[in-house]
Amino acid sequence: AKSRRLEIWQQRGEAAHKAGDLETALTAYRTANLGDKVAEIEQEIRHRDIEARLKVIDEAVQANRYKEALEQVQQLAQEYPNEREWVKIERGIRDREFDARLKTVNEAEQAKRYEAALEQAQQLADEYPDKREWADDLERLQRKTGLAELYQRALNALENDDRQTAQNLLVQVVALEPTYKKA
Repeated sequence: AKSRRLEIWQQRGEAAHKAGDLETALTAYRTANLGDKVAEIEQEIRHRDIEARLKVIDEAVQANRYKEALEQVQQLAQEYPNEREWVKIERGIRDREFDARLKTVNEAEQAKRYEAALEQAQQLADEYPDKREWADDLERLQRKTGLAELYQRALNALENDDRQTAQNLLVQVVALEPTYKKA
């Protein structure tokens, strides 16, 4: 009678497993004392959980929610330390974030929003000092920010009919960057 009962639990476990109901299969296999089947189902449950959560992480990355994605990877790494190369996944997300943020800096610079570009570049340099040599980029953006400010001050002086100040400021602009705008 006991072996018949265990056989029934094994059959229930197999049917549930086949149907994709892993929790029911796990319960049935545990009741039937089938340790190998229990281990197999537990592994499938872990795999299913990891895959579902990796999909959520990928969606977060696609939506540029890098911080959220990184937090979720770190949580998975704590829960399942031996399942994946979490450091590699985390590095990939950080690389994507870096590329996206660098693109934003370049777009700001192209749009002549030099102050914003400089601020964003400085943040990147602070967070990713080993990604590249930042000195030239920061120097260029600081120079462009200064030029833009000098040029704007020169235009304001012209609007106020202060030609001498405007001329002095434009001379400074040309000295720093001979091809700057219409200086």
